[in-house]
Amino acid sequence: MGAGKRGSHSGGPSFATAAELYQKSKKPFLRKRSFNCIQTDLNHLNPYFGKFTIDQINEIHWAKFVLHKREKTPDFRFFNSRKTLVGMLRMSQRMEWQRTLPKLENPDLGKPTAWKIYQLAEIHALLSEASGDLYLQIIMAYEMGMRRGEILSLAWADIDLKSQCLRVITEKSKTKKARLVPISRNVFRLLKRRAKLPSGPYLFPSPSGKNHVSHNFTAWRAAQRRAGVRGRFHDLRHTALTRMFERVGNPALVCEVGGLSMETAQARYIHFEPRALRRVPNHLRLKKK
Repeated sequence: MGAGKRGSHSGGPSFATAAELYQKSKKPFLRKRSFNCIQTDLNHLNPYFGKFTIDQINEIHWAKFVLHKREKTPDFRFFNSRKTLVGMLRMSQRMEWQRTLPKLENPDLGKPTAWKIYQLAEIHALLSEASGDLYLQIIMAYEMGMRRGEILSLAWADIDLKSQCLRVITEKSKTKKARLVPISRNVFRLLKRRAKLPSGPYLFPSPSGKNHVSHNFTAWRAAQRRAGVRGRFHDLRHTALTRMFERVGNPALVCEVGGLSMETAQARYIHFEPRALRRVPNHLRLKKK
């Protein structure tokens, strides 16, 4: 039997057909940008995996794909492509095209990230050049670790000033999992002030007032240019989560607040030193009689 065969479960469709089915299953639940990301992942995966049926894909093929991709693009990051492929394989298992899931290692684990960590002076420079809306958006991303889309789509109904928490609902969450986010002191002060002004149902309403704004690219780039600071808006969230993982002793708590999985946290933020790992079993060491 060849390396790619899976016993009696070898009648799965081609990779291209499985990819089409996977996209159809995801489209009703994803925002356009997230759906486009899956399409981008498939564009990377298809040239190599397109010659296989979905049930033939295994750990060896994944390892060869990683080597093949790194030869052409040494700095390529595999996290999203792996996530999409694993999703397809899980669908394949549910459809009974294959018995077990191959374990695809994440080659990005342990690699230094290319994302920017903002310095405090840079944050102050950006805030000094930001308009009212952008000022609040920057602080929400930097202090609360929220995604741009989550911030811009917030409705007043999602904000509870009494409990000082806001709710990211399932439909507006990238992970499609609702969560509560504690409101920082600075954001709470700004929200209380803004709540006294008429603004409709949304925190950041569109010019028509019927919906929320869809982006803040123009204001963000203008503030960057005036402040002389380079970096992405998303790097504000990355900076926030990095600092949270450094200063909060419970990684699971940070994952809950930030809306990310422990796997993602380990790939991007958490890096355990061998010295720290060696101390773990000593917490349960039996005392000598």
